[in-house]
Amino acid sequence: MWLLGTGAHETAFRNIKTIAECLADKLINAAKESPNNYAIKKKDEPERVAQFNV
Repeated sequence: MWLLGTGAHETAFRNIKTIAECLADKLINAAKESPNNYAIKKKDEPERVAQFNV
């Protein structure tokens, strides 16, 4: 949830969309498991780093 909120905040910063609209977009993208979603990128980042270190 923290990553979703952080991603929505970063998207809404200096943007015409409200924080509520950005959060809704992030939740929809998370449900679709979109690779463009901030929360999914950050969640998968340690896994990608671990794969390269093997």
